[in-house]
Amino acid sequence: MGSSDDVLASFSHGIDRFAFQANISQRNVVDIYPLDPSKSYKINSSLVNHLDYEQNDFKASDVIFAGWCSNADSVVATTQSKRKISDNDEQVEEIVDSKSEGYFINGFSDGRVVAFSSNGKDIVNIIRNKDEIVGVATEGPFIWILDSDKCVKKLEYNKSKPIKTFHLVDGKDETITHFQLLHSQETLYLGIITENSVYIVDPSKRRPVTVANYNIFGAISCEFSEDGKYFIIANIDKIAVFDATTEQEVQTWSAQSEKLKVIDEYVGSLNVDGKITFYTLGENDAICSIDVSGSEAIDFVETGSNVLIAWLNVNEPNFTKISLDTIKNNKEIILNEGNKQPVEAESNQDKIKEPEVLKEEENEKPLKNKITKTEQNELSENLLKCLETETPEETILDYVLSDKWTEARIKKFVSTQIRAPEVVAKLTDIITSELNKRTWSKSGLLTIWLKWLFTFRNTELNSMKNKHTKKNIKHLKSSLKTSSDTLPILLGIQGKLEMLKNQANLRKYLQELKIQDEEVNAEAEIIDEEQLIDGNGEESHSNSEIFVDATEF
Repeated sequence: MGSSDDVLASFSHGIDRFAFQANISQRNVVDIYPLDPSKSYKINSSLVNHLDYEQNDFKASDVIFAGWCSNADSVVATTQSKRKISDNDEQVEEIVDSKSEGYFINGFSDGRVVAFSSNGKDIVNIIRNKDEIVGVATEGPFIWILDSDKCVKKLEYNKSKPIKTFHLVDGKDETITHFQLLHSQETLYLGIITENSVYIVDPSKRRPVTVANYNIFGAISCEFSEDGKYFIIANIDKIAVFDATTEQEVQTWSAQSEKLKVIDEYVGSLNVDGKITFYTLGENDAICSIDVSGSEAIDFVETGSNVLIAWLNVNEPNFTKISLDTIKNNKEIILNEGNKQPVEAESNQDKIKEPEVLKEEENEKPLKNKITKTEQNELSENLLKCLETETPEETILDYVLSDKWTEARIKKFVSTQIRAPEVVAKLTDIITSELNKRTWSKSGLLTIWLKWLFTFRNTELNSMKNKHTKKNIKHLKSSLKTSSDTLPILLGIQGKLEMLKNQANLRKYLQELKIQDEEVNAEAEIIDEEQLIDGNGEESHSNSEIFVDATEF
């Protein structure tokens, strides 16, 4: 996925395509961009393909993973092989270019994993898992699935029968927040991230074993160093480097990372503020920071001795290639310089909206407010600080009900940033108390908070000993049951009232129409009387003068 929960951004393994969706919660279409290095990765809108989820009875909001597979083990876009051909009894070596085909893989929370063709127009395979999917990872032609039963399955993209299946031992009783593949030299490992730990599992054994366990809170992403000697973990406020043998921490960098990638000797981090920073072991600070003026980076990938960066240009991705030497020799690199405040172009059709659309947008406005990542990060930190200290409930509610939250941000905060069960209980208590006071409130934020608290923190909520919170939850359930029982009756009454109102309006309209008809008829009669015709065929006007011939007298 991309740099933000609101953005889907993913390079294919061969770096010949890029899947992009600007806002997962609002659009049901993914755009797939072809990438051509010979044209400096310039975008040609006419060549962009569109994957329409609705056409295939899917929802973009149900996607928990978006990535790529290929029909070959190699992850290089173009491989060169040599073959010998005979030419006049001489052996001549010919270099043949072969290109692996990519497949766009989507994991849905309901247990389906779908392999689409590289352009998104065809479905190649649908894998149906009986349990909900927690995480998906891909490598070459293989898909790895972790489900809610803590079962790991390895499958080929075009087959439905697993090649390998096993259950986790470590982490099975914890909430798993992230699942990924790790490479150390020639060995493949699984990375299992929970709230408080990172487990490294070797799946190659007959009975997969946990080879390392790092106790670190709030981990988000992890990678091995190029030589496999170090293990790097990014959590909510730092990047920590551990000795892979002793599991001892050897270095840290202060950063708020969303994604880690090891490229050659460098550790690359895509940060929550949309910047990309690069680090090397032994250096206390970043050796290079890449910033997009007036926008943000959404993904990056290694290609040869270069780094290809995808960044957001208003509402579509742009791509810039930077050499590793340039990164090594420049402390700061600014992309899109001279365009500090890009303004999104609007067509006249975009500006003219139906009243129903305007009303819908007004209702959804709190969930669509666009803010910077820095502002969102500050909001999360302030709320967390309030929850961990003796802060008035009114202040906490102000942060909870801020229009800067989106559902994706709430989901991420609840799943990765809340530190302790006590904090979970406190937040739940405040939200349930507020909902109990105003069950019929139109504010959707409170219900979204509660939804994800019950989804991710259900274990803590069920096992907590706080009687007040339990009472609030029980009271809320009772209120919701009463509300749900009453709602159909109220809707029925509302329907009848609206029908009576419409009937009254209709009667009023017909009455006004009747009065207008009577007035028109009355005017017509007056006109007929005024326009009398005499015996000579001439009009006689009541108000005209009367002439008398005097000779008659």
